[in-house]
Amino acid sequence: MEVKFFGPASSNLEDMLEWILRWTGIVCLFLGSFGALLIISSGNKLVSDKVIQFAFSFVSFYMLFFGLFLMTYYKKIVVRPKIR
Repeated sequence: MEVKFFGPASSNLEDMLEWILRWTGIVCLFLGSFGALLIISSGNKLVSDKVIQFAFSFVSFYMLFFGLFLMTYYKKIVVRPKIR
């Protein structure tokens, strides 16, 4: 099967869902790592409110790990029928 990076391999629903999951994983990984680096480099002084700081760090690390999960398992999330 041919793998296209900027478009689905075919117009099948399974291929389109895999492509969407792959790009969602890439975007979440990028934004999560950027947010985590921003939190770490600021030294917990990004905003003065502790609750907003905690919420931003939680969302950043959640996006980072969700992006890693999607990049690891995007082919296994969509189940294809076995052809006999």
